[in-house]
Amino acid sequence: MDISKLNAGLSAGADMVVKHPGTNEPILDKDKNPHTITLLSADHPDVRDISRKAVNDFIKSQTMEGTVATVEDAEGRQIEQAVAATIGWNIEYGDGPAKCDAKTKYKIYREQPWLLEQVTAFIAIRANFIKA
Repeated sequence: MDISKLNAGLSAGADMVVKHPGTNEPILDKDKNPHTITLLSADHPDVRDISRKAVNDFIKSQTMEGTVATVEDAEGRQIEQAVAATIGWNIEYGDGPAKCDAKTKYKIYREQPWLLEQVTAFIAIRANFIKA
């Protein structure tokens, strides 16, 4: 097998089914279709750039006198990564379908930490993006 071809799937998005945080069952819309989020892999260049920036910022914070990285900083970077990875979705939020713009993505990931957790875990698993 030519392993150079394994990265091909990392540039395409993959659909994650959103699961209820209490039951782990798929969350369904009014038509009984699962809520889905189309995500890029953590290895995608756009997502990796955000991750690298987060690590660089952390390193800088540790070398600058009087500057301390906080849990809030880390969570903010995790949200930035999820926003960069999210290229589409089919979810209901509030009164209807959620827009898939940066402002809405930040809002939802900030307000729904369980969803942020699902997205973070999904994008880290390469098997979700590379088909056998």
